Amino acid sequence: MSNKWDKRLNKWEKYISEMEKLISEITEELDEYKEKYRGVKRLIDGKNFHIILGSRQNRLKINWRGKSFWFHLPHHNYDKVSRNKINEFIDNIFLRDKVKHTLR
Repeated sequence: MSNKWDKRLNKWEKYISEMEKLISEITEELDEYKEKYRGVKRLIDGKNFHIILGSRQNRLKINWRGKSFWFHLPHHNYDKVSRNKINEFIDNIFLRDKVKHTLR
């Protein structure tokens, strides 16, 4: 009787260990999604980018997850070009995320 109980107990402990591992992975993935959501939301709200007007060239600086991404802008019509660059940047974030999930 005790041997059967030990086998079941070991089996349950194995399942519990797998559940704990899965919960840990899901929690890490949730944290990553929260960070991406916050970053994209800030980009949409206009808080994580700066347009720097220069004498020789204008630049767009996008802050994303602790890194700065720089883009050159033309002197004329830089608002429209900067908005297009930000839209492309956000699209790339979502595209990378979509590709990541289709590979699973």
